[in-house]
Amino acid sequence: MIPKVAVQIGIPTLLLLIACDAFLAVNHLRSSHKMTALIHESSAIQKNISAVLQDLIDMETSQRGYLLTGDPAYLQPYRGGAGQDRSRFRRTSYWVGQSGTAGTIVRVAVRVSGCVKTVRDGAFN
Repeated sequence: MIPKVAVQIGIPTLLLLIACDAFLAVNHLRSSHKMTALIHESSAIQKNISAVLQDLIDMETSQRGYLLTGDPAYLQPYRGGAGQDRSRFRRTSYWVGQSGTAGTIVRVAVRVSGCVKTVRDGAFN
């Protein structure tokens, strides 16, 4: 037969271990949910940055086409990209600023500003 002292110590100890295990499981689950949210946010930021980069490439390509041929038809992607780029850039800047890594967007900001300034100043009108 099990001594009474072993039962008095063993049952509370087992209950304490079960409670600790439940606490650790809930804590791990919360951590997993936070990590999943960060992964989704990071994917959205990366997708947006890729779109901004593609717009910049299209703008630069159309700019080169216009400069080589003088044909204003080449400027359509340039003008369209500048408008899209500003809204995407604002969203990306907001997300990156929220995540505390705002310094990573500086190079893109300089390129976007230069392209938008060129369109705004009417250099290709």
